[in-house]
Amino acid sequence: MLSGASRLKWYWWILVVAAVIMGIYTLVPTPIGASNIFLRRASMPNLFGYYSHCSYAPMSTMMCWIIAGTYVLYGKRAS
Repeated sequence: MLSGASRLKWYWWILVVAAVIMGIYTLVPTPIGASNIFLRRASMPNLFGYYSHCSYAPMSTMMCWIIAGTYVLYGKRAS
């Protein structure tokens, strides 16, 4: 390992993984007749043209991944 690099603590990894999973979840397409709370369809198609869990995809995906990157940077600096 490099001398200047520091490892993230476990709680920072939990935040990073949660933000990455939420980013992926916003891109997942939903079925037409979805009525389950976890498969609920967005009210309008996203910028890619299909109905996903979030109408604001891919911007919401990028925001989640930027948050995950911020957690990594802040976690390394705090360690």
